[in-house]
Amino acid sequence: MEESWNNFLTQFEPPPGCIVSMITPSVQKLGQRMFDMAEYISNELSPQPTDPYVTICHGDYKAMNVFLPHDDTKDVIMIDFASIGMGYGMCDVAMHLIHARMPNMDAGMEEEEELRLVDWYLTELEKYQKVYKNDQQQQQRPYPRDVALRHYRLAAVDYFRFILGRFWKGATPEAFESRQHNQNTVLVNRNIPAAFSLIRKVDKYLQEFETERNSKEGRNE
Repeated sequence: MEESWNNFLTQFEPPPGCIVSMITPSVQKLGQRMFDMAEYISNELSPQPTDPYVTICHGDYKAMNVFLPHDDTKDVIMIDFASIGMGYGMCDVAMHLIHARMPNMDAGMEEEEELRLVDWYLTELEKYQKVYKNDQQQQQRPYPRDVALRHYRLAAVDYFRFILGRFWKGATPEAFESRQHNQNTVLVNRNIPAAFSLIRKVDKYLQEFETERNSKEGRNE
């Protein structure tokens, strides 16, 4: 991962309007940080069957595996279930948004738009998933927003790990350009603004989980 990240640093410059600074220590060390945190992130995204938020995930929920209808009378069709397995629903959500969504170069607007889509997902989930309650509890969302957002951030970092390790070792602007219209290629591997938008988010999210891990390790000493 560190080698892939060092290659990206030497090959790419932030596009106009991008607020990512490639010279900050946290960004410069992003490859090593990803390597150091990979096991922790993986463990946090590996629920047991008894986990209250575990579900069946598609596992490869990229744009090309989702067929949208021409009208609202028909259902969305998903294909390619080769990677299906147990996990958190936000893993599919994070992968899909990273794969298909064009970023807003304004960081504040980008975060607002992203959260609006995640909230829409949670609202729709609430409609279709049964809400359990007993005499002592009021109805609650089956996937609480704070838990879902944490899973979303974890999944975004983990998907970046996959992209960094698999696709960016030999990445160049020319290679991005050659793939720019290939919709079967993840957007952040063919669109430079999308790549830098993901870098900005991962840098931010990773700092949160680095602090979280250090806090847990401190309590265990």
